[in-house]
Amino acid sequence: SSSPGLLRRQVDMLIDSERPGDGADGDGTAVRRAHALQKLLHRHHREEAGEVVFAGAGRVSDPKWLGERVALWTEGTLYDVCRRLRLVDDGDPSCLATDAA
Repeated sequence: SSSPGLLRRQVDMLIDSERPGDGADGDGTAVRRAHALQKLLHRHHREEAGEVVFAGAGRVSDPKWLGERVALWTEGTLYDVCRRLRLVDDGDPSCLATDAA
C-alpha cells in the first residue's frame, strides 16, 4: 500500500497529463489525449473505468470531472494507468507495484 500523499500525486499527474495546454485547443490535442486515455482504459480497465471509457472527449478533458472519476479507482488501477501513460517508472520503489516482480 502507498501513502495518501503518493496516491494524491499520482491522481494529480494523471489529471495534469490530460489537461489541455494554455489557450484554445485548436489543434485537437486535448481530444487526441482523451481518446488515447479512453482506449487505454477500454483495453485494460473497462469495468472499473467504464464511465471514463464511454464519456465524450470533452468531458474526459474536464479536470474536475476526470478527477472525481479517478478518485473512485483502486490504487492498483491508478498506478497501472499512470505506469502505462509513463507518468511513473516501473522500478520506482516509492510506487505501488511492489508485487510486479
